[in-house]
Amino acid sequence: MRLLVLWDIDHTLVSTTLFDRRAYLAVAAEVLGTSDPVLPPSGAGRTEPHTMAETMRLNGAAPEDSLVRRALERFEELVTGDPDGLRAQGRVLPGAREAMSAVAALPGIRTGVATGNLRSVARAKLTAFGLDRHVDWACGGYGDHARTKAEVVGLARHAAGLRDGRAFSPQETLLVGDAPADAAVAAAGHARVLAVATGRTGTGALTRAGADAVLPDLCDTRAFVATVLSTVRSGAPGRTKGTAPPGEAPA
Repeated sequence: MRLLVLWDIDHTLVSTTLFDRRAYLAVAAEVLGTSDPVLPPSGAGRTEPHTMAETMRLNGAAPEDSLVRRALERFEELVTGDPDGLRAQGRVLPGAREAMSAVAALPGIRTGVATGNLRSVARAKLTAFGLDRHVDWACGGYGDHARTKAEVVGLARHAAGLRDGRAFSPQETLLVGDAPADAAVAAAGHARVLAVATGRTGTGALTRAGADAVLPDLCDTRAFVATVLSTVRSGAPGRTKGTAPPGEAPA
């Protein structure tokens, strides 16, 4: 078996929502000089540059590239410089550590990340919780240079292909994520997707969005590994191969 497993981070492996919101608010107040900044609605699948640009706009500033870059640099400093804050205000989601370890131990597997986080922020989050040892950081796609999750996955596949000496096809790539934007990667044929309902979206909606398989969470390591293996053996990416949640027919 030859397989690239790409992990989404936020709401799939860890939850750092409170820390992230406080960092965004601090950056907006500092960069824009406003005492009462507002944030855009939480939206899984949005990249950090997109979120920062929207934050600038909502607080009355034109989201010019130079302003967004300055705000992102400050955001990076706040996140990467405070691992204790990440641990105090965040947590590893149940079963994530065991699932990552089990997948990394499978033969023929490369494991990376595909996240809307900036590369430095992604690394800071996983390192703070001791999850960084389970991924190859050279096999990743990040929000630094991508606008959508499909582009993030494309960057990760390209990077992993360079690392491996041979490109990974969509059928040889499995994204594990929690959002409709993750599931849509399968519907568009960019990778297989195993969705977990650990974020803001339920199992039925993830199936309808195009995920190849859906689990409620990562708590059952044996079931997760079995689903990984069955998903990558079941054919081309696409919603018609999806595993329906209990009580529902496949989408």
